[in-house]
Amino acid sequence: MAKSSKRQQSIERQIKSLQIRVARLERPLTTKRQRQKNEKFWADFKRRSAEIDARSKVMREYYDAEREQRLRENPDALRIAIDQERKENAFLKSKGLKPNPSRIPAALRRKAKNA
Repeated sequence: MAKSSKRQQSIERQIKSLQIRVARLERPLTTKRQRQKNEKFWADFKRRSAEIDARSKVMREYYDAEREQRLRENPDALRIAIDQERKENAFLKSKGLKPNPSRIPAALRRKAKNA
């Protein structure tokens, strides 16, 4: 038994050393041009992603402002939006989930409550 375990350990050491050698040999296989091409691709991807995120954020602000303006001008729409939020949150609670925060400004909710 001792001989077989020594052989196994010797083989494991040889495999490990071969893996290290292969890794060292594979490292320079990617040329500088390929690395630059990959870096350029990811830089372009990050730039496009940043543009998309910025555009999305700005449009979200626009739509939120439009929605708030619509709710200010139309008390029926405000009442319907509040009822819809309550129904959604009640459903989420019934399923054991945390309710969504209100997207209706507090001033408008107070206005609807007083009216």
